[in-house]
Amino acid sequence: EDLKQKAATLAALTEKLNQLDLALNKSQTSQQGSVKAHRLSAAALALAEQLATGEPAGTELKALQIAAGRDGVIATAVKTIPASVANSGVATVSTLQARFEDLYATTRQAALVPLGRPGLEGQLAGMVFATLKYPPHPDDPAPDDDKDSAEFVLARARKHVQLGELERAME
Repeated sequence: EDLKQKAATLAALTEKLNQLDLALNKSQTSQQGSVKAHRLSAAALALAEQLATGEPAGTELKALQIAAGRDGVIATAVKTIPASVANSGVATVSTLQARFEDLYATTRQAALVPLGRPGLEGQLAGMVFATLKYPPHPDDPAPDDDKDSAEFVLARARKHVQLGELERAME
């Protein structure tokens, strides 16, 4: 009977040990997941901060690829980032605003080229018209027959670009 009691105690201790081992494994798995999530978050944040500077982000992109490992969604998303991001970065909003201003005058001149005059004569006419004609104000109501003209579209796009509303500028 003493032997049966020791066997029962041993069985109970073995069961308790198995439960503790299972709890430890769950804790370790949870901790590993937490560490991975932290690494992913840190790598993603570093990439976002680097992208905001407009500078190349090769190191940060590589760190995110390593942190993502084979995680399906994140690894797939990282693979869609163009290689140019690593080599030359992405344009910042202020860079895009400056580029738009550089293109605005030329685009407006091209928009004012008279129909049927694509040659040099038409280009010169577009330059003259762009110089003499005031551009419409983006908040001015456009006439119904002219609201989709290049002049009004450019004016609205310019306003949204200046405000940093790039998605609205594309509408």
